[in-house]
Amino acid sequence: MPIADYEQRMTPSRAAELLRLPTSNHAAFAEAARGADRILLAGGAIYRDAMRRAIGQHPSIAETDGGGIGIHRQQLRRWLAVDRDTTGAVPVQSLDAFACERGLVTMAEARGHIHAGLRSAPTTKTFRRWYESETRRLLIEAGRTASLYQAAIDAGTIIAPPRATLEEIANGHPDLESTHAARRVLEKRRARRELTEREAA
Repeated sequence: MPIADYEQRMTPSRAAELLRLPTSNHAAFAEAARGADRILLAGGAIYRDAMRRAIGQHPSIAETDGGGIGIHRQQLRRWLAVDRDTTGAVPVQSLDAFACERGLVTMAEARGHIHAGLRSAPTTKTFRRWYESETRRLLIEAGRTASLYQAAIDAGTIIAPPRATLEEIANGHPDLESTHAARRVLEKRRARRELTEREAA
């Protein structure tokens, strides 16, 4: 899907279109949701509605409801805290979820800032100074977030999610470049293995 489409404003008609398109990966989203005991849909009303429609029936779906991203994040933090309190289990948490829960900066946000600045050229000296200063700040904050995340893992307060295997990535959506890249790597490995076996025989 072209970047221009990615940056479209979400509207009810766009949400309906995404739910029809096989490339939007809504089937994988629904499958992942069906495997969850509890779900919180966080985001704007149109996004939440689209997610709910993609998931279909589920016994335990909650939603955030607020005027801005800050309110949604607060509600998400509370929901995650309740989840931990009721289960008593050490939660599996990705770096992104860890950062979101604590309002921390991730490398993805730093990269987003960098790319936005690169797209805005040519710039004034004032903008360039601000951009470079903000880039440094975001990179430092993202590094700090990664350190805090690793410290939480080391302390046993969270567990990092398992990394997807190459085979799992290769079984991903056929429109994703990562799927094709994983398939190429696996094919090269298979070819090398067969060559080694032939040479050994």
